[in-house]
Amino acid sequence: MTLLSLLRRACVPALVVLLSGCKESPVVAEVGVLADKMCACQDAACAETARAETVEYQKAHRQAMVSRDDNKKVDAHMQRAKACLEALAKPVADAAAEGGPLAAPRPAEGETPRP
Repeated sequence: MTLLSLLRRACVPALVVLLSGCKESPVVAEVGVLADKMCACQDAACAETARAETVEYQKAHRQAMVSRDDNKKVDAHMQRAKACLEALAKPVADAAAEGGPLAAPRPAEGETPRP
């Protein structure tokens, strides 16, 4: 066996392993898709559906092992999703603070407010 054939036998499997590591983790990819769904929402009903999907995915994959780098990517996707939900909720919160049309109705005099 020549030195070149030995190098090929040793390097090709190592290269395959290294290149397969470059592929994005399925967990990172799915959390990215869920964050995209949340950011595409234009109303509270859509946002709640997307949030519920995310919670279910997190419960189902709680034990999933990801690398430290992938964990950082998942966290970045979740922070992006959180920012989108906060941006969607802001007009409602602002209107409620101002007593606008999106605010909860005030109880009648003598009536106990509902939580």
